[in-house]
Formats: sequence, structure tokens, C-alpha cells
Amino acid sequence: MTEPLAKRRYGGMAGHERAAARREKFLQTGLELFGTLGYTASTIEILCEHAGLVKRYFYESFTDRADLFRCVYDAQIQRLQEVMLDAVLSAGPSIEEQIRVAVPTFVRSLAQDERVARIVFLEVFMTGAAMQARWQEARMGFADFLADTVTRALGTPRSTRIEMGTLMLVGAVSDLMTYRATGSLKVDIDEIAAISIEHFEVFYHRFLSELEEPVANEDRRLR
Repeated sequence: MTEPLAKRRYGGMAGHERAAARREKFLQTGLELFGTLGYTASTIEILCEHAGLVKRYFYESFTDRADLFRCVYDAQIQRLQEVMLDAVLSAGPSIEEQIRVAVPTFVRSLAQDERVARIVFLEVFMTGAAMQARWQEARMGFADFLADTVTRALGTPRSTRIEMGTLMLVGAVSDLMTYRATGSLKVDIDEIAAISIEHFEVFYHRFLSELEEPVANEDRRLR
């Protein structure tokens, strides 16, 4: 019996393996072109030409150019989330140690590849409302991670106040990285890491003092 076309092997690869390889090729091409030419200039024709693949293979994996951008964006956000988690797990037990490792690791991971910084902080706004909503979700995801880290360290339930504080911190770091990516803020990446750590520590110790204050007042009342 003749083997189905989709299952035939060419060059040692089955059909689904070749399709996966073509998809990965487009993802790498998207990272390169969206991160250098920009979203608007990176037409499907240019993407296909750069990937060395015909259009039908593009539509094999993606519905349109925005779909490819979303996949590239999501892959980078997932990588950054993993970088943050690994940094926290590799640091010492205190939250101060964790943030002093995680923040520099995070911002340096962004800064070491200008394509990623451009995609995450600039080009995401060129792709329409759906991606802007995805950008907000990503920021909330980082803020949630930070809020979980803080509440675990404080031994207290999450509160709206803590959630607002962590979202504000994530927004501040994001804005600094955005201005750096546009060239409006000409600072070394270590300066962004340092001021981000300082603001986090102020935030954390403020909440810590608020938790300790009622206990101290109760101790004074009982004396």
C-alpha cells in the first residue's frame, strides 16, 4: 500500500516534522524582522523571502502576519517568565536576595537582544487592539508573579493594595525599558536594574512596616 503523503519521509524527516521545522523557521524569521525592520515593514512576502519558503507554508502554520507576531511575542514573554522564575529559585531564601538576583537577570535578558526589546516594548503597539490587550495580560502576569512573591515573603494574603503596588512597579520597569529601547533614555542597563531594586525594596519594607505596626501597638497597649 502506498504511504500517505503526509507521512512520507524526505531527508530523514516525516511530514509533521518538516511542518514543525518550517514553523520554527518562520518564528525565527519573525523575531529577526519584527525586531529589526519592524512589524509594518515586515510583509508576508518579505517574511517568506527571508525564510526561504513559499507563502503556502506560511499559511500552513499562521492565519496572518499578526498571528505570527503573537506567536513570536508569546514565546519571548514565556522565556522572560522562565528567566524570572529560575532567578528567584536560584537566589537565597530572603526576598531581598531574590529581587537582587531576579531584577538584573530580567533586564539584562531583555537588553542583550535588542530585537526582543523592540518587539516586547515597541512593535507590540503596531499590531492592533488584540496585541495591546495581550501586552496588558503579560504585564499583569509579571505583576501577579511579583505579588505572589511578596505575599509569600510577608506571610499575608494578597490585597488590592499589594496588587496595585506590584503592577505599578512592573509598569515603571516597563516604561524605563521602553524609553531605553526608543533611545529617549540613554542609560546603562545596570542603572535601570539598580533603581528598580531600590524601588522594590522601598515598596516591600513599607508593607512590612504596615504589618508590624499593629503588633507593636498591641504590645504597647498590653504593657
